[in-house]
Amino acid sequence: MVKEFFKGDLVMVVNPETTGFEEGEIGLVISVERMKTDQYIYWVLFGKEKKEVPMWGIEIKKIS
Repeated sequence: MVKEFFKGDLVMVVNPETTGFEEGEIGLVISVERMKTDQYIYWVLFGKEKKEVPMWGIEIKKIS
């Protein structure tokens, strides 16, 4: 799997599998962490909750 998102990307939650966040919430990718050679965790800052949340690539979609 190729890194899908980069620091500074604006993303929307589209498939909340593990976080409890609702579909449609908007956040900003603040860092990317490699888990294995082909897996990444994206740390997303959600302004509404003021939380940094780890999310898988399948849970978010780039909007800007």
